[in-house]
Amino acid sequence: MVFTHRNRSEKPDAGTYFLCMIVGLFLGFVFLQMPGNNTVIHRADATKLVGTLQDCTVHYQKGHLHTITLSFSDIDKQFIHDVCTTNTLADALTALPVGTDMTLLVHPRSHNVLEIRVGEETLLEFDRSQELLSNNAGGFGILGFVMITIGILCGIRFVRLEIKLYRK
Repeated sequence: MVFTHRNRSEKPDAGTYFLCMIVGLFLGFVFLQMPGNNTVIHRADATKLVGTLQDCTVHYQKGHLHTITLSFSDIDKQFIHDVCTTNTLADALTALPVGTDMTLLVHPRSHNVLEIRVGEETLLEFDRSQELLSNNAGGFGILGFVMITIGILCGIRFVRLEIKLYRK
């Protein structure tokens, strides 16, 4: 009885490079579009909402604070992006009694809450939220360029293999 072992040093075939090209280009363009939803806007361009707090839900992921959902009796649910959430903000929002009137500034494209005001107190600052969302978006832009570069390199390798197979 003879056991043979497949040679692990075999190079990927043209189909693998084609698939990597398609996936790399697709994900690259998706990642490049993601920062556009959180572009920096002026305070006047934000959507101003006034609502009566009904419920505040704090979402945790793997034991860490993730997002905060605010439910209102007179407007739709609003979400605070995970880069803008802090334990201090979560504690302050959960401590608010039901029926508290809140003024929110919301990004018109991403629908992320940028500012929360209760009376004269500001719980989430507009400029700080913009800064955090902008910094977060930069990482997606870099990842998008990397994925597009990988897709292009796989495409070049795919074309070279196809030319090589055509010449045989």
